[in-house]
Formats: sequence, structure tokens, C-alpha cells
Amino acid sequence: MAVKKFEHEADTGAGHAILATWRGLGRGDVGAPYRTPTTNRTVQVLGRFGVGGAVRLEGSLLPEPTDDDWCVLNDPQGNPLTFTSGRVEQVQETTPMIRPRVTAGDEYTALTVVVRGEL
Repeated sequence: MAVKKFEHEADTGAGHAILATWRGLGRGDVGAPYRTPTTNRTVQVLGRFGVGGAVRLEGSLLPEPTDDDWCVLNDPQGNPLTFTSGRVEQVQETTPMIRPRVTAGDEYTALTVVVRGEL
């Protein structure tokens, strides 16, 4: 398992928003925790899922969560944000800490997860 860093940037073309992007996530990888100052968030997952690839978006209320302190976040309908194909979803919960975790895949799994939040 590798912990993948994120890139952080302002989304200047869409008002006051920020983007956190984790690239090159493979089987067993987890994204470095991102402390987001935003409330209205959207997530996009794209890339190669390989055979059986899956990634979930996790959040925590704790300021410095350990690996056991993370919970799967949900969309506004209450469905877990677990992705087995590329798509865009809104995030229901407004946890201050957020990260992606690749839970399944093969050697060809190579995913990018982007979280956009409005300031």
C-alpha cells in the first residue's frame, strides 16, 4: 500500500473553489488525507479500473485521523461513494478530512480522484 500525495489548486475559472487531485492510484493505494475548508463538495473518479477495480471516498471528523478513524462517505441519496467506473457525484457529508482508498483492482488499475469544493 502506498500513500499518494494530492495536488492542491484554486479553481479560478469556476468562482471561489478549490481542487484536490490524487493521481496514479493503484490497487491498495490510499490518498494522503486532505483537510478541506469547504462544505459543498463534488468528487470525480476517472482512469483505468482494471479487473475489479474499486475506489471509495472516505472522511473523518478527527483533525489527525489514524487508519481506523475513516468512514465511507455518501452521495445525497445515502449511497456509499464507492466507484467501480468513472463518474461524478456530490458528497453528502461535510467532514473536514477526506481521502480516497483503492479497495480492489489489478496491476492495470490507475485512477485519478478529484475533489472540488466551494469556498
